[in-house]
Amino acid sequence: VKGHTESMELTIPEKIGDVAVPELSVYSVGAHMHWAGVDMKIDVERKAAASGEPPKECLLGTPKYDFNWQRGYAYDEPFDKLPVVRAGDKLRFTCTYDNTTANPHVSKAMAEQRMSTPPEIRLGETTLDEMCLGAIVVVRRANLLD
Repeated sequence: VKGHTESMELTIPEKIGDVAVPELSVYSVGAHMHWAGVDMKIDVERKAAASGEPPKECLLGTPKYDFNWQRGYAYDEPFDKLPVVRAGDKLRFTCTYDNTTANPHVSKAMAEQRMSTPPEIRLGETTLDEMCLGAIVVVRRANLLD
């Protein structure tokens, strides 16, 4: 199916155990899908945006996703300019797939596996299965009281 989309949402918790989640700066992001993946987007929807901060912000967009260049992408900004996430903010991961022969990666995988039609996509760990994984590396400024 061309244009099939799956999405997931994660709300950053107020606490982890007994420790309050501090303000976190997003240092880098990355996407991981397999052959049928054609686009992945990671957005943050802020519970309460700070002054000058957008209420919704795209952290990663890969509208021409390519299985061969999965890696982390670090922001080229000083620490004070990095996107920020806080407790209560929602992270949304949206993955779009094209499991047709119009997708050159699916065609290549089919040829390698000697298949005549694309396999049905299932969640799994082999390259003929699919994933929708995002990686987000966060950092915070050290505090003298830490």
